[in-house]
This record gives sequence, C-alpha cells and structure tokens, in this order.
Amino acid sequence: MTTTYIYTINFILFFNCLCLAQRYSLEIKINNCQEKKVIISDFQKKTILGTEICKNGIVTFSGKLDEPIFSKLEVEGNDSYLDFFLDNKEFKINTFKDSLWKAQILNSELNDEYKNYENLIANPIREELVNYTIEKRNLDSRDSSKIDKIKNKIDSLQAESQRNLIEFIKKKPNSYLSLFFLKGLAIELPKIKELFDSLIPSLKNTPSGKAFFEKINKIGTIKAGDKAPNFLLSDNNSQKISLSNFIDKYIYLDFWASWCGPCRAKHPELVKQYQSTKNDKFEFISISNDEDLESWNKAIQKDKLTWYQLIDEIDSNGLSTSNYYGVYGIPSNFLIDKNGFIIKKDISIEDLKIFLSNLK
Repeated sequence: MTTTYIYTINFILFFNCLCLAQRYSLEIKINNCQEKKVIISDFQKKTILGTEICKNGIVTFSGKLDEPIFSKLEVEGNDSYLDFFLDNKEFKINTFKDSLWKAQILNSELNDEYKNYENLIANPIREELVNYTIEKRNLDSRDSSKIDKIKNKIDSLQAESQRNLIEFIKKKPNSYLSLFFLKGLAIELPKIKELFDSLIPSLKNTPSGKAFFEKINKIGTIKAGDKAPNFLLSDNNSQKISLSNFIDKYIYLDFWASWCGPCRAKHPELVKQYQSTKNDKFEFISISNDEDLESWNKAIQKDKLTWYQLIDEIDSNGLSTSNYYGVYGIPSNFLIDKNGFIIKKDISIEDLKIFLSNLK
C-alpha cells in the first residue's frame, strides 16, 4: 500500500468523522403527546429550529449545527417547556407532555454539565431570591429596617450567583458552557476580555465566539472627560428621543432594567431627588436593557418614574447604547455636562444631591 493511498484513506476517514461530528440526532420520548406538534426553538433568538408530529409517544429531529444552541422544547397546547442544549450528538430525551422540565437527557455531556450546574448551584440561589422577593413584597412599606435587610440579602445572593459563574468559567475554559455563561455576564469590560482570553481556541473560533469577540472589541470604554455618545431611542410613549435634544442641559443618564433588583432599589431615592430638582438646566434620562416591554412599562408605573424612560436597541453594528457607553453591569450611570462631556461615571445619589444643590 503506497503512502499516497494511505494518506487518501486517512483523509476520507477524517472527513467522514468530521461530517458525522457536525450532525445531531435527537430521539424524544414524550408521554401522552400522540399526534401533537413538538417544537424546538432557539431559546434566545426565539426562532424555530424544527417542528415534528409526535407519533406513538416518539418524535425525532436531526440536522447540522455550527455549534451547540441553547434550545427550548415545547408541545403544542402545553405551557410547560424544557430548556436544553441542542448539540451535534446522537442523544435522547425522555419526558412527559405536562411536565417537560422533568426530563431525562441521555448521552449528552454538555446537558449533563448544564443540568448539574443548574440543580446544584444556580437553582438553590434562585429559590432563595424568590423567597426573599416574596417576603419583601409582603412587608409593610413603613418597615424600612426589615426591607433594607432583605434588600441586602438579595444583593448578596445576586453577587454570589455572579461569582459562581465567574468561578465556573475560570475552572472550565474548555467547556461550551463557559462561553455561554460569559456572554450573559454583567461585569466590567476588562474582566470580560480577561475571561474570554482564558477560553480554549476552539471555543473562541465558534460563530458565537467570533461574534462575541468582535462585539467586546467594539464596545466603548467611557471615562470622565470623554464625549458622551449620542443616541436615538424610543421612550415609553413610542416617541424618539436623542441626547442631542438636551443641548445646554446637564444630564443624569441612568442604565437599568425591570429585572435588576439593585436598580429598582435605588428608584425611591432617585424619585425624591427628581421631584426636588426644580432646575431647567438639568434633566434625568433612564435607558432600560429590558427585552420584555410589558415588564418594563409595569416597573415604570410601579416605581413612579416620571422622567424620560427609553428602551435600549441594537444598531446596524450589532451594538446597543449600553455597549457604546461601556456598560456591562447595571445599575450604572453617567453625569454629563451641558456640552455633552462626561463629568463622572457611577455617581452616588449623595454626590448627585450635592452637585444639584451647587448648580446655578
């Protein structure tokens, strides 16, 4: 057998293995789903990846993926769902139509790793957060000392959740979960870049890894003295508002979201400050990172936010206003002078009060 022939066979075998590795084959057994439509969608992009009819309690999906996709499994006419990773593997899911989340996923190391993290680390913290949130909601609003204690516990749990994600990424730079978790972390840009650099090359070279790298290298790093990036965003009345509309005014620009506990904890003091500020040289503007507009509007009403409320958007470069301002963690704010330059980032409410009291 010649060297060339051996090389050719080896190349064919390698090519065939590569093709096989790029395909997934998923068999799902779902109790009581006869003739029901089963849908798999991209959980984050909310796009349909596949739809099949369940027959005799079984449905199968197959195809090719460039990388794992965080997915959602649903059955037509049912409110329950399963979140999982659709991966280029031959694996199985056994579950029940009325409780899809009670699933057994077989032959998938990625899903085993994800479910272990969720069950052992993430879910216990989420349960505590839910309990404290309910407890806080049921407290008398006049009982400020108890409310403050619960707020501190909630903040502590949220910080612990973030530390756990960072620790996972550090320990497992070869896991796809590390890239997945990193893309959702709300921490400062230098730390994001440091963690991304620690990942193995094959993760960085996935389509989402490349896109994330491109994004974090476009994100601004705004500091005092820099020109504040302009924006044109819709407010909660569907009116377009631009930073350039406020020439000759000082601006308190606040980044928040309805789901952000620390953000909303600041609102009572901000509301008091806004109401006491009777100065036509100053304006408050808030930009929300919410994707759920209903939750955003409910939070605006509940927290009695009467200043400009804008919703962030992604532009043609794939960047949001938050990105241009270098905001990864919220709450975050900027004090902007009347010429459009940054005076200070993350000014405290106490310092804001002092600034406003000295403003003439």
